[in-house]
Amino acid sequence: MASSGNGNATNLPAWIKPQLSQLVKEAPDGPAWLHEIKLEGYRMHARLDRDNVCLLTRTGLDWAAKYPAVANGIAGLPAISAAYLDGELCGFFPMVGPHSTWSRMPPTLAPVRWSSFLFDLVFLDGEDLRGPDCPRSPLGACCARVA
Repeated sequence: MASSGNGNATNLPAWIKPQLSQLVKEAPDGPAWLHEIKLEGYRMHARLDRDNVCLLTRTGLDWAAKYPAVANGIAGLPAISAAYLDGELCGFFPMVGPHSTWSRMPPTLAPVRWSSFLFDLVFLDGEDLRGPDCPRSPLGACCARVA
């Protein structure tokens, strides 16, 4: 167990209730705010503990068996033994891509490929990266570490 960015030693959590977006009239502005592109898909947490990967839904169900290619990709991240990542699991549709509104897709059209867009690194190798003393972009720092 390591000391975390917010001063607390911690173990990798089994599941974290996701912070969901809220509809507002105008996006906040200023240096304290980061914004993400809206993707159509399933909100998904990836929990990596050595070689074991869970793809966790908003309610904590593990969908790794449903999307083994995505789970295997996360298992293959180099230089990481334990991590909890937040992202969106998106299906790519023929000639459309990941940004289309699913409700408008024909029900017989199935995605040709699934990908996970990771946008937040919550825990890394024993460190809780959610506190105010943490780097502004822990996922970016992690990517630099494994590159």
